[in-house]
Amino acid sequence: MNNAPSVACPVVRSRFQAAALVLTWLAGAFTTAGWLLLAPPDDVRPMLAVTAVLVAGLMATIDGIRGARGTLRWSGAQWFWQAQGACAKAPALVGTLGTVHDLQRHLLVQFRAESGAQEWLWCSRTNSPENWLAWRRAVFFRAPSDAPASAHPPVEPVAAS
Repeated sequence: MNNAPSVACPVVRSRFQAAALVLTWLAGAFTTAGWLLLAPPDDVRPMLAVTAVLVAGLMATIDGIRGARGTLRWSGAQWFWQAQGACAKAPALVGTLGTVHDLQRHLLVQFRAESGAQEWLWCSRTNSPENWLAWRRAVFFRAPSDAPASAHPPVEPVAAS
């Protein structure tokens, strides 16, 4: 097979991402609470840490609510991102895809549009179980280069005398 098959994956709210964020936030909150209990009463640093943990939780919640949703599609030659919602009327963006984390059933990918826009997207097997293997093949497909990689530069022909 010379090319990965055309396939699309819906990108929706990821329960896995939400669980990972909640667990990470809880670890930070418990660590900060322990520090707050052990710190001297006049130390302001633990209170700054409490503020930072609360702001991080708020930002994670907002990101979870407003996170990217749409369809990421491989045409067999290029990647397309079609946002859902307010941006749905906009044309699909063409770009490249890079894998950030591969957890077998979940993939965190970064879509880089030709326009310079970037999206971090969680793709999960539960979103499209019938296409998951084809989807993974497309994500990890690397087109063969036009020129073979060589450790040595090509040798110039010797002129006959």
